[in-house]
Amino acid sequence: MARSVKSVDSPGPVERFLPPFVGTTVRDGRHRLAMTQRELAHRAGVSQATISRVERARPAGIPLARIGRVLDALEIRLDANARPPLAAGGPTERDAIHARILAYVERRPRATGFEASREVPIGADRVRGWLDLLAWRPRDRIVVVVEVKGDIHDVGAFERQVSWYEREAWAAARTLGWRPARVVVAGLVLASRHNEAVVRAHAEVLRRTFETPPAGLASVLVEATPDGPLRALAFVDPLRRRRSWLLPTPLHGGRPVLPYVDAQDLRARLAPR
Repeated sequence: MARSVKSVDSPGPVERFLPPFVGTTVRDGRHRLAMTQRELAHRAGVSQATISRVERARPAGIPLARIGRVLDALEIRLDANARPPLAAGGPTERDAIHARILAYVERRPRATGFEASREVPIGADRVRGWLDLLAWRPRDRIVVVVEVKGDIHDVGAFERQVSWYEREAWAAARTLGWRPARVVVAGLVLASRHNEAVVRAHAEVLRRTFETPPAGLASVLVEATPDGPLRALAFVDPLRRRRSWLLPTPLHGGRPVLPYVDAQDLRARLAPR
């Protein structure tokens, strides 16, 4: 039996994203082919009302198989990227550069008394995610959720990701036996000229999300207890061996040395000669 797209009282990320995405895709595809809703309905073997509801992002009650016929009639193929569940033997590594930066970052809070766990699962039902790093300091019950980026490609997606991770960190910490009093968010990205250009171009937006300079994050990781919410964006260089490892970004007037063009540049430097 075909499953139906169900509406819920409190829609989650899938319910908020998927209907508008499919609706816009169907409408744009139909317009490119200069088809009316009635013509598309005839070709797909569905009613015109179905086409209208799909395009208006109101697919509740329409079987997925029927929506699939509409997409097939327009020769539209949807590609979905999904990460499999964590294997029982240990965490997954998505990318060599990501793994290198994450390993570098993980050592720092551990050195100052934090416990840390990588690739912590979050979410429920159909929408799942993984926190790159979750760190916990029992003394003041601070939890630090870390998101690592080699290259920033989509600032909006980055912001939404960080906000979601911040909300989910409380429950994720409790699954590890931690009882957080405060959650601190750290977006740590490769110190590259690509990322500097992205941060400069979107400084006004990013500054609203990451209001704390790297020095504020550094003080929390060493000893300080924040008075309230703390979100920080900092550059990192996984080959840097100095004590000062959280490098400033243009958001707060920083002018760090940027040793890489982008993540591919770091990958080339790490490749065996």
